[in-house]
Amino acid sequence: MSMPRVSGLSGMAGQSGLSSGLASGAGSAVAAPYLIGVVTAPLLVGVLKPLVRGIVKTTVTIGLQTRKLAAEAREEFQDITAEASAEMASRAAMTAEVANKKT
Repeated sequence: MSMPRVSGLSGMAGQSGLSSGLASGAGSAVAAPYLIGVVTAPLLVGVLKPLVRGIVKTTVTIGLQTRKLAAEAREEFQDITAEASAEMASRAAMTAEVANKKT
């Protein structure tokens, strides 16, 4: 049994409708997310901008507080180091004085 031969444009009409339907569906599938993005982007910007601004302000505040605490810790450490150096110098002076008295 042989298949009947379709010739001319009449055989293409069914395929043309199918391909244009697929192209239309594919176009809708691509256009829908784009249109959703176009519509929701301004809304998201209105919500996200204050949120991001708040996050940046909080981060800057934390950074400034960290700098302040680090400066205080550095100053405290320098004070302790100076006190320790002074104690060591006074002990060295007392040891030298005692050694001079023995001789």
